[in-house]
Amino acid sequence: PPPSEEADGASWCLDALTNLRDVLRRAAALHGQSLHVPNLHISDKVVCSTSGNFMCAKDADDRIAAHYAGKQYEGWSVVREKLLKMEEEYPNA
Repeated sequence: PPPSEEADGASWCLDALTNLRDVLRRAAALHGQSLHVPNLHISDKVVCSTSGNFMCAKDADDRIAAHYAGKQYEGWSVVREKLLKMEEEYPNA
């Protein structure tokens, strides 16, 4: 297939795996367990499991630390925590 189709397919697979990982983590949390699933890697890129941002795996430590201290990461952390609480509060929704 043309490169754009391959890229679209890889992107779709990455999204599907990320969504599955998140569902598994939430299910484990609902049962009082933790599930460690490592961040997904694409060549030298790392996908943040909280914000979904791509980061270079070879970035300096201070740049990676800046991501985890940034507004996007903090915002997505709050959203994911709220989602877990809502899923616990409304299990049949």
